[in-house]
Amino acid sequence: MNKHYKGGVLLTALLFVLLFSFLFTLVVEEARLTNHFSIRTKDFYSAKIIYSMFCIEINQEQQLLANTGMIEYSEGKLSYRLEDEYLFIDITVNQKKYQFKKKYTANKKDEKR
Repeated sequence: MNKHYKGGVLLTALLFVLLFSFLFTLVVEEARLTNHFSIRTKDFYSAKIIYSMFCIEINQEQQLLANTGMIEYSEGKLSYRLEDEYLFIDITVNQKKYQFKKKYTANKKDEKR
C-alpha cells in the first residue's frame, strides 16, 4: 500500500500563492487603516485644542465679540458666527472641517462697574 502521488503541484502552488496574497492584502489594509485612524485622531484633537484655546480667549476678553470672525492658528483655521445666544464655530484642520456650538453670553465687565 505504498502509493506515491504524482502531479497536483500546480494546484498546491496556486493555493499557496492565493493564501499569501490574501494575507498580504490584509496586512496592507490594516496598516492603511491604522495610519488613517491616527491622522484623523490627531486632527480631531488639534481641533479640540483650538476650540479650547478660543473658548479661554473669549472668556478672558473684556470687550464684546464681533458677530463673525476668523482666527488662524498654526494647526488650522477657526471661523465663528454669533447667532442669538449661540456661537457657531467651524474649525478646519488639514482640509477637514469640525463644527462646534457653544452658548455665549457676553462678558460685560465694564458695564457692571
